[in-house]
Amino acid sequence: MLLVGRGYAFGLELDGQPPSLRQALILAIQSHYVEEVDMSALQSLSVQEIVARLDRDSSLRKVKPSSLEFIRGLEQERSVSGLTMRSKAIGYLRIGFFGRRTVQDLVRTLEALPSYRCSGLILDLRDNPGGRVETALQLAGLFLPVGVSLGRYHGRGAEEQLYVSNGLGRRTELVVILINRGTASSAELLAGLFRYYDRARLVGTSTAGKVTVQAALPLDHRHVLFLTTGRYRFPDGSAVAATGLRPDDEVSGEAEAFIKAQTIVMDHGARCEGRSATHEGRGETSVRTE
Repeated sequence: MLLVGRGYAFGLELDGQPPSLRQALILAIQSHYVEEVDMSALQSLSVQEIVARLDRDSSLRKVKPSSLEFIRGLEQERSVSGLTMRSKAIGYLRIGFFGRRTVQDLVRTLEALPSYRCSGLILDLRDNPGGRVETALQLAGLFLPVGVSLGRYHGRGAEEQLYVSNGLGRRTELVVILINRGTASSAELLAGLFRYYDRARLVGTSTAGKVTVQAALPLDHRHVLFLTTGRYRFPDGSAVAATGLRPDDEVSGEAEAFIKAQTIVMDHGARCEGRSATHEGRGETSVRTE
């Protein structure tokens, strides 16, 4: 799960000079790291030694300046593919990452999905590295009732923050989520929330098992620190295991996983149509849920 820092160390000065990479690293840890650290012990360590003392999800990466522009502009990129209709009642779309625009793009895209009681949606989160935690929670709110608990977040030195769904929860179609080892962070949070409330079936292979919330903090023009700033737990206090989320239906191979997901949606549609026909045969009125 990612929080984007906008040029964390840019513009800072120590004794009238820009901080060195090591100084910027220490400042970032002092300000944002979820664990308590003896800062005095870091003063004599090298950059590599300091990073080695952080948790397994934190890392320092050397990047090209263009990569920093991508991190700062995450909210500008389109992350939702167009909706592909696999039949009159089965829609497929992919979310590549969770950015600032993802929710509005998804809402707009889903407008093309027929509002039909027996329809289904295949949501592809394979190789989605995550992104904004807020986005994952807002996406969950599109499919869950208002007021439903979405879990709790704990950051450094802060009380736990509890989150509830503030969305409309108006989407009612069956959802099947495709996952794999590349599904990580807040993408795992979304998939886990859907399964927690029996709102979706997970198909594919186990996810990455990245259980922390991180900030992407540019330290200078060529280095970004991905630092753990908090941890997120589901409503019952559990978290994504280090081994990842296990799918309800384990299927290797991209094509095979998609075929399995489509079969699940088609079988659901057939049963739904059968129930509708039975109700109509009894003279009952079938009410469409939107």
